[in-house]
Amino acid sequence: MNSAVYVNNKEGLDYWKEIRIPYNSVYEDLTIVKAEVVKASGAKIPAETYENELVYTRLEPGDVVYLSYKLSSYGIGRLGREYWDKFYFSAFNPTLTARYSVLVADQVPIYYELVNNVNNIKPVESKHENFRLYTWEMRNLPVLKEESYSPAAGDIGSVLHVSTVRSWDYIAEWYSDITRIQSKEDFDINAAYKEIFPSGIAGLNEQEKARRIYNYIEENISYSSVSFRQGAYVPQRASKTLNTRLGDCKDLSALFVSFARKAGMDANLVLVSTRSNGQHSMRLPSMEFNHCVARYKDGTDYRTLELTDNHLPFNAMPQSLAGAQILNIPYEYKSGELIQLYEPRANANVIKHRRSKVLVDNADLHINTVVTTNGEVASGFRSSYGEKAQDELKQNLQEAVSGQFRNPVTLEKFAFRNLDNLSDTVMMDETYTVKNDVISVGDLSMLKPPLMDIVATVDIFNNEVRQYPFEYWKYENVDDYNTEVEIELPAGKAFDLVPSNVQASFGDMKYELSYIKAAPNKLLIKRVFQTNIRDNIKPEAFPKMKEFFNLIVAAEQKYVSFK
Repeated sequence: MNSAVYVNNKEGLDYWKEIRIPYNSVYEDLTIVKAEVVKASGAKIPAETYENELVYTRLEPGDVVYLSYKLSSYGIGRLGREYWDKFYFSAFNPTLTARYSVLVADQVPIYYELVNNVNNIKPVESKHENFRLYTWEMRNLPVLKEESYSPAAGDIGSVLHVSTVRSWDYIAEWYSDITRIQSKEDFDINAAYKEIFPSGIAGLNEQEKARRIYNYIEENISYSSVSFRQGAYVPQRASKTLNTRLGDCKDLSALFVSFARKAGMDANLVLVSTRSNGQHSMRLPSMEFNHCVARYKDGTDYRTLELTDNHLPFNAMPQSLAGAQILNIPYEYKSGELIQLYEPRANANVIKHRRSKVLVDNADLHINTVVTTNGEVASGFRSSYGEKAQDELKQNLQEAVSGQFRNPVTLEKFAFRNLDNLSDTVMMDETYTVKNDVISVGDLSMLKPPLMDIVATVDIFNNEVRQYPFEYWKYENVDDYNTEVEIELPAGKAFDLVPSNVQASFGDMKYELSYIKAAPNKLLIKRVFQTNIRDNIKPEAFPKMKEFFNLIVAAEQKYVSFK
C-alpha cells in the first residue's frame, strides 16, 4: 500500500499528523516500508512509529505525507490459501489518483465487484509469465461528504471487493468443520449441564431451555476479547471457556451451542458483520466478520442470542444486529448458505414507558416518576446502576435528574426492580423535588410539563441539502415511547390555558401529545411516539423529517398556565 497526501491547510494537518494503519494483529503482519513528511524544499522527516501507529512531526501546510507499508496475511487449513481484500477508492478528502493492482497465478480464480461504480470502471488485464495482473484506477474522485448519522463509507463510496473464495457455502462448510469439535461435550460440560438442568429437561420447551443456558452463561462467564488469548477464527474448546470463565463472542456462542446440543436443541453459530460496518461491507465471500452469535430453533422460528453483554435480557436484540450482514453456520454443514441481512423479530421492539405524578407546591414541584424499559436500554440501566454502592448510586441519579431541569433538584428516594437479574424489563422509581420551577406573572402561574425523555432534537439538521441516507438506528435506540404525566394543583387552583393536542406522522413514525383535564386542578398529559429505528431515511425525505421533528420540539416546549 502506497499513499501520498498533500496537506494544504490546518484542518488537513490536524487530520494527518497522527494515523493508525488498520490491520488484524492476530493473522496479519505489518511492515512499514517508509513513512515520512516531504517538505516543499525536498527535505524529508521520518515519521515516529510504534506498531501500527504513526506520528508525522513538524508537519506544515504545503507538506506531503508519504506512507508505504506491506501486510502479510496468513490463515489456517483450507482458508489459509484463500485471499480477499477491499479497497476504498472514495475518501473524505480530495483524491487525484487511486489505483489498486492484484497479481494472480493462472490456476487461481479471482472474483471482484466494484460497488458504486458510477463511471463503470473495468480492470485493465495483462499477462506476466504465469500470472495475470488486474489493475483498477480512478482519477479526480469526488469527495465523500461529512454528514451526521450517514452510512458507512463502504455503503456510499466506490469500493472494490476482491476474493478467491468461490462461494459463501465454502466459508460455511469450512467454519462448521473447525468449530463443531470445539462445541463437543466433555466432563466439565456435563457437570455444568447438571447445574443448569438439575431435574433434567422433561417438560421444558425450547425457549425455556435456551433461557436457562443463557442465564447460566451470562451469570458465570465474562466477555473478553484479547488477541493473545483468542484466535482469529477458531473458538476455544467449550470446556476451556467454562473453566477460565472468560471468552470472546465466538467462545461464548460455542459454549451455548455445546449446552444446547446436549439438551437436544437445534443450535448453531452465526457469523456477523455488524450494522456499523455497513450493509454492503461483504459483497464477496470472505472472513471479514467482526462478531459471532448463537442461533436456536424455537418451534418453526429461529432466534438469535447475543452473549457478550452480561446485562442484556434473554432474546433481546442489540442495535448492532438489526440489519447486520450474517452468515449462518450449520452445525452439520448443509449447502445453500448465503450472506443476508438480519431481520429482527416482530416482538423485538424496545419500549420506554414513563408514568409521572407532579404535585405543585407554590413554586416547587414534587415529582414521582416510574420508568419501565426493556432490551438494550434495560441493559444500559443495569450497566450504569447495577453494581454501585447506595451513596454512589444516589449521586449518579441526582446528577442525571438534575440535568433535566434548570433549577435545583433534590432526589429524595429511589428504587429499582430487576436491576440485579436478567428479567425482560427494568423498573426505576424516583421521587424528587424541583425548586422554583413554577413561573408567576401577576395572578397567573406557568410550568412546563416534565416529559423527561427527549424523543426528538433539531441539532441534527442544517440548511444544506442532504446527500446520503440518515441512519436512524444510530440516533435512536427506542422503538416505542409511552409517557403519562399527571399534574395536580393545590386546592383552589385551576388550569387556565392548555396547549392544543398534537398529532403528526412521518413515514412509519407516529407522534401524539394530548391534554386531558380530569378535574379543574388535575391535568393528564399523554405522549406516544412510535419511531422506526430499523430503516434509513432517504435524503429526499430528510426535509420532511426536519418538519416533523421541529413540530415535536415546538410542541414539547409549551407551558400550561393556572390561576
